[in-house]
Amino acid sequence: MGLVVYRRNNQIALVDLIQFSAELNQTEKDDFKESVKDLTTETPRSQLAITKFKFYSNKVGIEFAKGLKDLVVGVATEVVKKAILEP
Repeated sequence: MGLVVYRRNNQIALVDLIQFSAELNQTEKDDFKESVKDLTTETPRSQLAITKFKFYSNKVGIEFAKGLKDLVVGVATEVVKKAILEP
């Protein structure tokens, strides 16, 4: 049960951090937040979620993107982690 709670808390923190971004408009924030679920489970939309993560991470700046990446690694599937962590 502890891992489930940890992942859920990271997912909530990720959504909160996305909402906090000053560099994204509300439409972009909403789109990014909707893709969080697909980063945490393997779905047909996971690849799209990875693409969105990389796109929006580039828009928010290096330090903010690092915080996003740290949170995603805490909740993402292994496939997603590998795709996000590769250069």
